Amino acid sequence: MVQAVLSLQAAMSNLYQPWVIIAIFPTHKPQEIARTRHRSDADAHARFLRRYVKQGEFQVMFDSDAAPTELPLRTFR
Repeated sequence: MVQAVLSLQAAMSNLYQPWVIIAIFPTHKPQEIARTRHRSDADAHARFLRRYVKQGEFQVMFDSDAAPTELPLRTFR
């Protein structure tokens, strides 16, 4: 039972990553480069990219389509 709950949590954490980092370069169209589960992680990643990749612009966006509409019910025995 515990193993099933842990595997469900791992699957949900892989699927539910609504924070998207978009790279915008002058000669290219915007492109998604990373997804995270938490906004603070996305902001830190974008801050790092802004510091070390000077020619690009990096934006953090929320993808509402990636957010689950229903979370699975947990059963305890």
